[in-house]
Amino acid sequence: TLVAEIIREDDRYYGFPRDAYLIGLMCNLKLFRAAGLVNTDGVPLFPQTYSELAQMARIIKEKTGAAGFLLETNGNGGGWHFMNLAWSYGAEFEREAEGKWQAVFNSPEAVAALQYIKDLRWQDQVLPDHTLIDWSKAQELIATDQCAMKFEGGFDHNGFDHVVDHYNMAKEDIAMGRIPAGPGGRVALLGGNIYMFAPNSTKAQIDAALEWLRLLGMSPDVSPEGLQYIEDSYRNDFNNGYVVGNVGVPVWTDPEFIAAN
Repeated sequence: TLVAEIIREDDRYYGFPRDAYLIGLMCNLKLFRAAGLVNTDGVPLFPQTYSELAQMARIIKEKTGAAGFLLETNGNGGGWHFMNLAWSYGAEFEREAEGKWQAVFNSPEAVAALQYIKDLRWQDQVLPDHTLIDWSKAQELIATDQCAMKFEGGFDHNGFDHVVDHYNMAKEDIAMGRIPAGPGGRVALLGGNIYMFAPNSTKAQIDAALEWLRLLGMSPDVSPEGLQYIEDSYRNDFNNGYVVGNVGVPVWTDPEFIAAN
């Protein structure tokens, strides 16, 4: 997998893939309902293009007073989220030339993506008044009905659980959809998490760690213990009012593993 490439060097592996994700669009369903942006089944009408996103954001702002969309700007969130928009406008950030990497984001495509954000803020006036928004602030704005849409890691149980625990947001008001498409196509950042092993680990320690991951259902081997752990985790999520299920991208492609999950 792509995640495995991160932990491999010279055909040696130094870690273990944990999970993977694609950036998607997280929506506050309560605001979508209030703005009339749901179908007859209550499913949100996710914007398919960035033009549609701007249009929906204006409708939400007009009908609810809440910001229609937000972009993280603080910490590492600004670059993490802006890349999705810039790529969708056809921009590149770096390019290899003669064995060296060069920054190439000073381009008309990147400027067009920045202009889109500027228009959201000053022309459409659908972004929050807050300028510095980190991950925690973004979760707060979504959970407290101050904003309707944001980019979110598609696997992000931490984010979903956070808005339930800290702001009592009902899981029924949380929705995730595909990222919109721009002039350059529909492009979303792919990421993931890994477990790393200390370089001085003994074979016995590595074997024990791999067995522990198998018992947690995080290895490619389907085991009764691993499936039971996953089932117990889902049941715990349900009992605590969390989003239930595997919301990320499977790092293992074995059909038996995917079917079991």
